[in-house]
Amino acid sequence: MTDNEDAGENTGGTAILKEIAIPGVDGTLSVAIGKPTFILGRNGTGKSALVHRLVSELAPDVVYLPGSRPAYFDQEGLTMTAATRRQYDQHRHDWDRQLETRYRPVSGTNRNEKAVFDLQSKEAQYSLDATADIKLHGRESSAIDRLMLRDSPLEKANQLFEQGNLPVRLKMVNGEVMATRSASNPYGIVKMSDGERSAMILAAEVISAKPGSVLLIDEPELHLHRSIVVPLLITLMSERQDCAFIISTHELSLPAEIENAQALLVRGCTWTAASTVVGWEANLLPSIDEVPEDIRIDILGSRRRILFVEGVQSSMDQPLYEILFPDVSVRPRNNCVEVQKAVTGLRVVEALHHIDAYGLVDNDSQTPEQIALLAKNNIYALPAYSVESLYYSEEVMAAIAVRQVLETEENPMALLDVAKAKAVESLTEAHIELLAGMVSAQHVRQAIISRAPDRHALVVNGDAPLNITLDTPYPAEAARLRALIQAKDLAGIIQRYPVRRTQILKRLATGLRFKNRGEYENAALTQIAADPNIASAVRSKLGTLAAALIPPVVEAAEVNEIGAL
Repeated sequence: MTDNEDAGENTGGTAILKEIAIPGVDGTLSVAIGKPTFILGRNGTGKSALVHRLVSELAPDVVYLPGSRPAYFDQEGLTMTAATRRQYDQHRHDWDRQLETRYRPVSGTNRNEKAVFDLQSKEAQYSLDATADIKLHGRESSAIDRLMLRDSPLEKANQLFEQGNLPVRLKMVNGEVMATRSASNPYGIVKMSDGERSAMILAAEVISAKPGSVLLIDEPELHLHRSIVVPLLITLMSERQDCAFIISTHELSLPAEIENAQALLVRGCTWTAASTVVGWEANLLPSIDEVPEDIRIDILGSRRRILFVEGVQSSMDQPLYEILFPDVSVRPRNNCVEVQKAVTGLRVVEALHHIDAYGLVDNDSQTPEQIALLAKNNIYALPAYSVESLYYSEEVMAAIAVRQVLETEENPMALLDVAKAKAVESLTEAHIELLAGMVSAQHVRQAIISRAPDRHALVVNGDAPLNITLDTPYPAEAARLRALIQAKDLAGIIQRYPVRRTQILKRLATGLRFKNRGEYENAALTQIAADPNIASAVRSKLGTLAAALIPPVVEAAEVNEIGAL
């Protein structure tokens, strides 16, 4: 066992609320939980048993989300009342202490109902308090400023959804929490997707928790893709700095992304004949980077694959590729050159680490020869100009159009056709000059670089002037773009040109009844994550990169043939 030398240290700005004591063979490990604490370890080391023990140790301040929690509701609407909510509290600690809670939902869907009931109650109380304060103080009421800030419990939940790339929003309708998407009519929370309901329950529990609570969350990645759960957890922790968080997970990218997180590494435990644990072999690591390589291999696999993409942490690239390649770590780099440096640097010393490095860069009108040269070094170019071609692909937009007209009799394809027509119509002569000019300039730049003399030619040339003569590609490029516009070939336009410099993407988003591009693109991420067929269609557009990162499935017949050789 190792002592917690940092027990009194608080570098994250959060007050240390509690310490947990973990019994072991050689003594007790005390862990201060003032900063986010992640429980990590191989399967079978006793992580779930440790989480279950902490439920009792941290009572009554613990808010427990077990790994066995369901992601559904039994009824169309909430059945919990104020009376049954009080009864829930009377039974909650007994339910949480049962060993079966680790692997089956002992309390059924009561825990989910309680989370939404508490959020609904806090929203109602917020409105009542504001109304009372305004009645008492009139225009001088501070409640007016609070209402203008839009910081009610429900609005906080919606802000969390936005940060977590979830397009759904919550609103009160006739005293009940309902869900809505962009311009859709409100619908019951039972009709939300599993991921949306899981995010709502998690957000509701955290927002409704009393100050000083300890949020004990077992496998937050259940029903949620890491591109959603990472920003969601970061925002939740930022929102509730008056609470502590203990999270048990198999997803190493979670603690790696959380600032100031510490890792509790569980290596094993001692079981009794009664199937209870009497002690754990555990170490407290101040940083996820200190997780030993053998544990990383057991958790992540024998060799880690990393895909470097263009962009920054907040750009469109990373969340999309994390969804398309869930078993690959996606890391953004500022530009194409930085991507190439990252991949090349790792491949040069490949024998010294357990990483397979790949790169993905924007096409930017690169020549086939340039693309082939990059591919030899595990760096792949998008078949289209930029990542927008994936977000606004026909398959994704069609699926979203269907979602947008749910519970109506509208034709989704008619909605999409109108949006596409308006997008193409938005292109003016000035846009043609801009787009054709930008692509032509890139062609000229690449042509000059490819024809530039090398050092030997420069030596031979002496002081003679250098002349590179090129035909201008602009007239042909402008004619090509005009032909695409005439044919209303939106896909061709998005694939070849930097359309983010125009109104095309905005027109598509608003035509599909979203307020802006950001809302549409969040909805696109959710749709791709929820629908394997859409994800496969988008992935196929990446050509050889998809084949490199996702090996083909070997059928049983092929396995038998191999075995017979």
